[in-house]
Amino acid sequence: MWPETEQKLQGLMDDMTNRASDYERLVQFGLRVHVIVRETEKEARAYANNLLSKLDLDLGKDIRKRAQDALL
Repeated sequence: MWPETEQKLQGLMDDMTNRASDYERLVQFGLRVHVIVRETEKEARAYANNLLSKLDLDLGKDIRKRAQDALL
């Protein structure tokens, strides 16, 4: 979902809410935000993409699993 605009995030959450309601389910959302500030939006997005390019996929999976386990 990142880096996404507020409108894109709202659209995604609305879509997931509608899909869940088809199964009489309720979806709750949490959001973690990192603010990247540059002179222009284009520069900020380029920097965000640069940061994302350095992520290790296996480490990301491990972090996601630990976060999901914490909810139990």
